[in-house]
Order: sequence, then structure tokens, then C-alpha cells
Amino acid sequence: MKKINIFLILALMALFIHISLNPAAVEAAGKKLNIVTSMSLFEEAAREIGGEHVNVSNLGPHDQDLHFVLIKPSHINLLINADVIVHTGLMGEPWLPALLESASNRNLMPGNPGDCDTSVGIKILEKPATVSREMGDVHPAGNPHFWLDPVNIIIIGSNIKNKLSSLDPAHKADFEKNFAAFSDKWKKLTLGWAKRLDAVRPVKTIDYHVSWSYFYERFKIEHICTIEPKPGIKPSGAHLAGVIAKGKEQKVDCMIAEPFFPQKDINMVANELKVPFFVVQQTPGGKLKKMEDVFEVLIAFLESVKKKESK
Repeated sequence: MKKINIFLILALMALFIHISLNPAAVEAAGKKLNIVTSMSLFEEAAREIGGEHVNVSNLGPHDQDLHFVLIKPSHINLLINADVIVHTGLMGEPWLPALLESASNRNLMPGNPGDCDTSVGIKILEKPATVSREMGDVHPAGNPHFWLDPVNIIIIGSNIKNKLSSLDPAHKADFEKNFAAFSDKWKKLTLGWAKRLDAVRPVKTIDYHVSWSYFYERFKIEHICTIEPKPGIKPSGAHLAGVIAKGKEQKVDCMIAEPFFPQKDINMVANELKVPFFVVQQTPGGKLKKMEDVFEVLIAFLESVKKKESK
């Protein structure tokens, strides 16, 4: 009886290893791919492209700074059982490497089959000549907020589609079909937003953090400066005075900040400049259920600013 049990255990272990390493075996077993994402935009894209063939879990809530996500024990459990980790690359999630190490899932490590770096193929802005902390505490490899250009969301979707197709080739046609619909949607949305913003330019903004550089470049919004002297570095009184002086000189129209940044400094600068400021999240969640809702409320705000100025 003991020998039979040993052989049974060994056979089950062999089957498990075979299924884990062989995409065709995954399909034969009827197993969905387990995807873990670092933020909710990636979660949304993975669900739309993966469809019924994937299970998707997300680590980074919409109301937390992507650079400083609060780690939970449940995150490790998700990664232990994950087939894919979808992330920004560019060291945009400084908390992720240690989490992956804790999970000990080698398949998810950089360069391995389960690693989905969504920055592949994207033109990275504010990229230093060498990777260092000169860009600030949280942007050592350039600006990782590339999803805030809606055109880049199509590239993100393509990276996810390619990764899913490589791991589950039996459903490649479904992933291709879903991605085509995903891409068409974002192309149409981007064209519509471009027309609306064409009608209100020029617009000059100040941010708290350099989150929206890709959005500004796409839609030709003039970014004057940031309240942070460098990404992740708290502003001094002297720096805030310089921001106010520059804002007055450049006749800034408005300010934009995320809800997790200190509102005191933002309020003070906005009051000194006598301009409206808008608090908007970077990723979907809460009342803004889809990523398109995030862009929609921001663009509506910029339209309202210029309408008030024209009266």
C-alpha cells in the first residue's frame, strides 16, 4: 500500500510539473491563466483581452500611489499561484521585486515566461542617460506613468495579448480578437479627446508629481513645473516659492494632483496663483470604474477651465 501511495504521489507531482511548464497541457487540463497585475489599469486590460480564459487579481489599489503600495500577506499568496505578473517595468513599483522574492515563483522573475513588462515598445519620457536616483526616489529609469497617454494603452494591451498567446496558444485567436476590439475602442476615444482639447488650447498646468507628462505630450498641454522638486522628494519652502513665482510669470491656467499627495501644499500654491486645481486618480477604481472615465473627467475639467477664462 505504501509503495502504491508513493507511486501515486510521484505520478501526481510529474503531472503537476508537466501542466505547469507546458501551455498545451494547461489547456488540456482546462486551467485558466492566473494573472496578477500591479495596478487597476492593467487589471482592466487583462480582463478585456483575456476574457473567459483568465483569472485576474490586482495588487495596487487606485487610491494608493503606485510607487508606495501597501503590501499584504495575501499579495504573496496571489503571486505564488500566478502564471503572469503584469507590471510597468522601469522600476515604477519599487515594492514589487521584494514581493516576488517572497513568493519564490521563479516563473515570474524578470525575463522568465510569466514576466509581462508593459513598457516594451513604448517611448519612455524623461529617461536619464544612465539608470540612477538622479531622477528622484521613484523614477530612476525614466517616467513610468506611460499609461496616461491613451495611445500607449494600446501598446500595453498588445504586450498583454502577446504574453497570453505565448502561454496559452490554444486561445490565441480569442486574445487577438479581444485585443482588436480593445485597440479600436482606445483609438476612437483618443481621436475624440484630441478634437475636444484642440478647441481649448493653449492650456498651462502645474502638477504635484510628474505623473501626466505622457498625457501632456499627446494632447499638447503645456506643463510649467511640479510642486515636487524631483519625483518622490518633498518640496521645501524655497521650492514652493519658486513654483508660485513661475506660475505667476507663465500665467498658469490650473493645477492637477492625485488624491494621495499632500493637499496642503497644493491648496496653498493654487490660492496664491488664484487658479483652480483638480484632484484626479491615475487609474480606474471607485466612482471612476474604467480608465476612460479617468481621462474623461480630466478633459472635462480642462474644458471648464478654458470656458471660464473666455467669459
